[in-house]
Amino acid sequence: MATIQSFLSEIAPSSDEISQVKTSWGAIRDAIEWKLDCITSSKLTGSYIRWTKISPIDDLDIIFYMKWMGDTYLDWKNSDRKECKIYIKSDKYETHPLKNYVTIKDSKYYISPNKVLNQITAKIQEKYATTPNIKRNWECVTAYLSSYDLSIDCMPYSVVTDENYILIPTSWNDLYWKKSSPAIDEEKVNELNDVNHFNGKFKWVIRIMKYWNKHKNTWVKFRSYVLESWIYQILKNKPSLYNSSYLELLKEVIKSIHNEPYHNITLDIPGYDYVLHPLSDDQWKKIQWILETSWNKLNLGENNFITYLKS
Repeated sequence: MATIQSFLSEIAPSSDEISQVKTSWGAIRDAIEWKLDCITSSKLTGSYIRWTKISPIDDLDIIFYMKWMGDTYLDWKNSDRKECKIYIKSDKYETHPLKNYVTIKDSKYYISPNKVLNQITAKIQEKYATTPNIKRNWECVTAYLSSYDLSIDCMPYSVVTDENYILIPTSWNDLYWKKSSPAIDEEKVNELNDVNHFNGKFKWVIRIMKYWNKHKNTWVKFRSYVLESWIYQILKNKPSLYNSSYLELLKEVIKSIHNEPYHNITLDIPGYDYVLHPLSDDQWKKIQWILETSWNKLNLGENNFITYLKS
């Protein structure tokens, strides 16, 4: 008889997969970090670092530190300070190391996320000249490397002195950067997973729902971070569920997603801003039907639900 507990070992990444991740990271680092003048270092981030990935590992997030090298300033969009433009003062422009990444608008010299992302794309294409699947994907550049059977998202970022967030490109405007915090993402996910909260179950609930998203959500799949943020927001203020079984936690998550009135947006894990997952009403109705099917299988017990997931 299939149980959730036995299923968990089936979806956990193996040591060989983890080793493969490090190899692929090195390959991309060689293509970008050591060949692009504005990049000084890189690190793995996302669900790999939060340890919420499932097997097989088919995607990876790498962020590349873009050092502004001084003489750059932030121009916040509005008082909530969620998005900003980064500019170089005019008297420093001609000698500034990042002048090739500037877009001039309204007599200001703004560092362009698109120009940085375009250069990242170019460097990957130089290294993998026969790889056609290299494209801009929201705030990053995604490259599918067939030799590793892996999609890798590459994103530039910069730190802000004395702040706990970083700045990454927005997906909607060439001039704007937005706040993000992989460190806070990891901290908050770890907190809900600790012995004072869900005692190890929280990350496994995320993994099970990612498996559901990959294998049963056949209409429009949620982006991994969107789904993880959604689950975090659903469970973060539910102390009454801390001692619940996997079955009960999954019921709560599936019910909450099904009943969500604002299905096109989800608050990110740090609470900085909303992440988008645009769905038409027709697409959402189809996803709701799948959620209802999943709910019914959960109500029939672990064996029925796991058999359904693997069918």
